[in-house]
Amino acid sequence: MCTLAVIAAPGCSSSSESAAGREGATEAEPEGAGGAEEAAPEETAPAEAASATRMEEGFFMAEGAPDPRACSADADCVGDTVPAASGCCQAHHPIRAHSRAYTSWVGTWRAAHCDGVTCPPPPAPSQPDECSFTVRCEAGQCRDACP
Repeated sequence: MCTLAVIAAPGCSSSSESAAGREGATEAEPEGAGGAEEAAPEETAPAEAASATRMEEGFFMAEGAPDPRACSADADCVGDTVPAASGCCQAHHPIRAHSRAYTSWVGTWRAAHCDGVTCPPPPAPSQPDECSFTVRCEAGQCRDACP
């Protein structure tokens, strides 16, 4: 099994390692089973929260959500990650230009819908393009400086 830091990288294998060769494993045991080598848990979300949500142009949306890109001034915009499909956990890539009003709404929505949700650990960090953090309000929409 290939590893990245302390987190097992799913789908990696080594020709010198097999399920039967790992201590305590059997040939019938699926790859990644057993002990500390298990993959990180996936996000768990309450069913009632997920049923009323959707993704629109890469943004998590639910009833009452503001337009994620709407703005009237540059100060209304931020470049950051946005929620994953369930809304309770962050998508770690890509960085998106969006409004501070949307960020505030996400916080309020999470407080009401995400109690008890377990989010997977973030992946090893990588440096996003600098242009992702240079945001402005252009024609009423938050935009970044990336081509």
